[in-house]
Amino acid sequence: MRSIRVFTVLIAAICSLTAQADLVVFNGMYQGQDIYVKNMESSLGVGFTIFEVLVNDHVTSDDLNQPVFPINFKNAGCKIGDPVQIIFRCKEKCEIRILNPEAIASKSTYKVQSMHAMPDGQLRWSTQKESGSLPFQVQVYKWKRWVTLAEIPGKGKQDINDYLCQIPMHSGENTLRLMQHDLNGDRTSEQFVVKGSTEPVQIKSTKVKDKIEFSQATSYEVWSEYGEVVAHGFGSLVDIHGFFPGRYLVNFDNQSGVDIQVKK
Repeated sequence: MRSIRVFTVLIAAICSLTAQADLVVFNGMYQGQDIYVKNMESSLGVGFTIFEVLVNDHVTSDDLNQPVFPINFKNAGCKIGDPVQIIFRCKEKCEIRILNPEAIASKSTYKVQSMHAMPDGQLRWSTQKESGSLPFQVQVYKWKRWVTLAEIPGKGKQDINDYLCQIPMHSGENTLRLMQHDLNGDRTSEQFVVKGSTEPVQIKSTKVKDKIEFSQATSYEVWSEYGEVVAHGFGSLVDIHGFFPGRYLVNFDNQSGVDIQVKK
């Protein structure tokens, strides 16, 4: 009985993989390019090890009797952004080496067609020209940096893709953007601003003993004076039992670096 090993081409694609079997499977996304495969010579001294290739269950017509051969996905009816499964059938255990694995790795190519956020945090957007199912991160600029509020799987299609999610909004103006990460790094959308409907949050006391209290529930971070995050979450109070006495900095709502003193 044959054993099967399955390899998925992701952002950090592996260029050379050894299969301990005579059937090897790769998964990826068609990006409009051929891939090139190195074909090992048979240990019997006659021909090469790969004798058949299937793309999405269809046998390819590519010439395999050569040390390096291309796989043409157009011949299999693939369109940009389509998932592809490549099955290599070998005469014996062999090394399958794709010379350009980035050709079937998802790329961030989306174009935002519209984006709209409600004050209560309901966010809608639509895209075109996606080339693979990469997740979207919804980010807001607060606490002197970009903070990810939600992560939504991308639909990966070239035509219109509609998205909806609920995000926590802080008081005042919220500066938002979308971000995707691919082989080339981070790719962000244009920024847009929406005013949140929540009231400004206040910290009840900056001299505390066993808890930090806010005037209402909020996202928060508590940093030690040594630059370590010692607590984070969402709520109206933070339990600080076990904190060492001293100075801490608190980020909450749209405020950052508020000094508190923990006393015992």
